[in-house]
Amino acid sequence: MHSLGDEYRNNLEKVTDECILKDIFLNDSNITVKIKAQELIKDTDFIYGECLNNPSAHLRIACLNHILDDNLGGEDEKNSLLCHLTLNDPDSNVRLKACENLDGAFQEVFTQIAKSQCDTSLRRLAISKIDDEEILKELAINDEDRFIRLEAIQNPNLTDLNTLSRIIADDEDEFNRYCACARIPDEDSLLQLIFTPSMYPRLEEIAKNTYFSMNDYFLDIFDDLDEFKKTVGLNFISDESFLNGIVLNETNPKLKAEAIKNPNFKNMKIINDLICESTDFEILFEAVKKTDDEKILMEYVKDNPDANEISLNAVSKITDPDFLRGLLLNFDSRIRLQAVRRMAELGNFTSALHDFALTETDRNICFEAIAAISKTSHLVDIADRLSDRDLRLLALERISEEKLIRNYITRYRSTVWGSLEDVTSRRVLGRIALADSDADIRRMATSKLSDKEVLDQIAYGDADRSVSKAALQRLESLWSDIKLVSDENILKEIYSNGDEDIRNAVQNQIDDLRTWRQRIREVSATDDVDRLKDIAANDYNYYVRCEAEGKLESILFDIRLDELERPENQKRLSKIALDDGFSLDIRNKAFSLLR
Repeated sequence: MHSLGDEYRNNLEKVTDECILKDIFLNDSNITVKIKAQELIKDTDFIYGECLNNPSAHLRIACLNHILDDNLGGEDEKNSLLCHLTLNDPDSNVRLKACENLDGAFQEVFTQIAKSQCDTSLRRLAISKIDDEEILKELAINDEDRFIRLEAIQNPNLTDLNTLSRIIADDEDEFNRYCACARIPDEDSLLQLIFTPSMYPRLEEIAKNTYFSMNDYFLDIFDDLDEFKKTVGLNFISDESFLNGIVLNETNPKLKAEAIKNPNFKNMKIINDLICESTDFEILFEAVKKTDDEKILMEYVKDNPDANEISLNAVSKITDPDFLRGLLLNFDSRIRLQAVRRMAELGNFTSALHDFALTETDRNICFEAIAAISKTSHLVDIADRLSDRDLRLLALERISEEKLIRNYITRYRSTVWGSLEDVTSRRVLGRIALADSDADIRRMATSKLSDKEVLDQIAYGDADRSVSKAALQRLESLWSDIKLVSDENILKEIYSNGDEDIRNAVQNQIDDLRTWRQRIREVSATDDVDRLKDIAANDYNYYVRCEAEGKLESILFDIRLDELERPENQKRLSKIALDDGFSLDIRNKAFSLLR
């Protein structure tokens, strides 16, 4: 169908006939041309109508930009349009643009959006425009979305100290509590808040996050305070010599423990002497948390083999492999469990945990030990030798998917990729899949097989349909594991030994790898923070996202340690911490560096 505007589309700037411009806008197939045409239309009613009713969100937002940029229509008409779009437009970008430009007088619209279940971005924008403190209080305390609570906390119209106090005491999100601490307006308000007994569990956090230094205030009046206020004050004192004096000379163990807990108390000799000499639980608990002397920690655990919070905390800080392996023989199950968890954190204990899992009588500890094992041969051995069905299933489930590809290569080149132990474990896994009496065990083992011959046997020979179906599914997806391999040398080995289907899959993976490696090089070469933020948040490839995240960290935190406390650097870190465009890891790192 011929359009009236076809002959004019390439020279739109010269067109003065609005009928032609409207025809192009309504009928042209090129959206860029349509947008350019509407920018030249002066008919306010037409543009308003298209802004409300055009089926294309891109065109509606283009019309809205035209209305705002060229100030089309009266203020009442414009605000009526913005209200309607904010509340009713089906596209989130249109709603955001409308809400952003809506006059602050339309509080009922902002409130309606803030209390609705629409997208978080629009709600946050609306909350930032609300001036009713009662509504902000409700959102800051009760909303289930932590980002909505954060937006209400950051709104400058929320000043109520009781509300800030509740957030600091009860909000489950650490960053929200930090922001609430930062909103405390003055020293008097801070004192009023921290002298409330319900704030005691948060004193350390408040002291770290408030902008006010209370060191001199508490040093001047410390001797005149009662026990509770002294306990509070010790969290806000930064004078190391004063804290040393409290820890050495104070007779009240509660005050001594509070001084040890203060991050400004760093005298390791005093701390280690206390661990060796003190019998008070609170003092020992704080001292063990603070020490970095592993020998002292091991001596404490040897002298206190019964599990308590102090000994368990000591175990959680030990790295000595022989000592941790020895704790697996401890008579107290809580010590054994803590040792297993510490070994899981440190890694490289798979053999010890394998041997432990085969003999441990406490089922819960055994679960955690198996969950920390990564070596396939150890997991297969556990699945073969244990009698507990759930533990066997967990061991089979833990077998790494990527190793299935290596197992495939091993069939052809066992001297390169597979040890005798690997070959044996694969045979045992095949035997479990073929012959175990438990169908669930057979099904789980089948899902980890990479041997086509065994899978064929199960697919067409197992009496249980769910097991045979699992074998068929595994056969269908067997080579999808190629997507998990990032080593091009391994891929070339698979290619050289595979059939046509496998070779095609391998070639596709090699092509993909080369593509994202090139993109990683591009990410590494840029210093554009906004671009890196977008890539880190949205790129489809995990490795590219990681590269962008790492590059962001190197740019954002390029601050010398001796310059960290400069106001401009603290302001920079605060800006990063409050920017939800960064990942939580980056924001938390910025938060941790704030003074």
